[in-house]
Amino acid sequence: MNIHLKIKECVNKKGAEIIVSNTLIGMLDDELVFDDVEAVPYKKILRNIIKEGYAKKLLDLGSYTPDVNFLASQYANKNLMQEPPVLYVLDCLAYGLGWTDKEPTIQVATTPPQAPTTNTQATQPTSAPLLEETGDNLLEENSNTAESEKTARQKQLMEQLQKELEAAKKQREKMERRTQELEAERTSFNPTRPIPNSTRTTSTHVKTPWYKQWYTWISAAVFAGLLYIGFANSDSNTDDGDAVRTEMVVSTAINRLEGNYTLRKKNAGVSVNGIRTAAIKKTSESQAKILVSTEYGPELYDFTLNTSGQIESEQLGKGEITYNEKLDKITLTFKQGERICEFTK
Repeated sequence: MNIHLKIKECVNKKGAEIIVSNTLIGMLDDELVFDDVEAVPYKKILRNIIKEGYAKKLLDLGSYTPDVNFLASQYANKNLMQEPPVLYVLDCLAYGLGWTDKEPTIQVATTPPQAPTTNTQATQPTSAPLLEETGDNLLEENSNTAESEKTARQKQLMEQLQKELEAAKKQREKMERRTQELEAERTSFNPTRPIPNSTRTTSTHVKTPWYKQWYTWISAAVFAGLLYIGFANSDSNTDDGDAVRTEMVVSTAINRLEGNYTLRKKNAGVSVNGIRTAAIKKTSESQAKILVSTEYGPELYDFTLNTSGQIESEQLGKGEITYNEKLDKITLTFKQGERICEFTK
């Protein structure tokens, strides 16, 4: 893996402060650093290290000191995971900052050999090892419990999204059947009907031509005046009408936000990873989640939205919601640097 080398390139381009920003994740994604199967787990660790402030603590150290090991141990204990992968990610950041020339490696913990025991030692109480073993067992049980709860929450969320997708699919099928029925009714309807001949009335009275009657000219003048006033007022109301129309379109897109989407990623105008499926679920009026299906398993992203259609995600960047009334098409576009993620429904 070349994570440390790519981080060093990013630091050389953007400066040391890049390691405390999610922009670093986006730049590494652009370089396809995490496309390697072995590097996938370290992406999550790096994102959480930045999010929880450990990258800022590392930058504040100013150089490679034993406190780096302390930060790795602190993060590992807080998140109930092994320390070597965390230390590897911190070493990659330190290497990128130029604090060390030693390329980071993952140190696999080994069990130190036990000294032989004598009969005298066997008869002595062993309270300290028992306490250590009990503590290890408790940590392992807590870790297993937390992992089980996390798995259960993810499973529950996936089941809920699956139900939403099935309901949306049934609704779409119902709308398609209704459209076919309306089309069939329109085709079978014959608008032509016999029109009865109008009876002509005869009169011996000779009427004055319409263009010579005085009230005809007065009516024409009044109509011309009203027409002029109408055109004058239409210009002043155009801007207000457009603003109201735009607000109504955005409101329609937000109300129909949930459902099944198609994801397309582009990097510098070039498509990446092909087309993937995704589902969006609103958790509140201003927050929602995205579930993306990948070859490595589902990925979850959070994003916020407002009534003007502006959206923002910590992982995907900023963007907007658009709605095409003619095509009945909703589009969410996130931009982060040269990377663009487009969700369409």
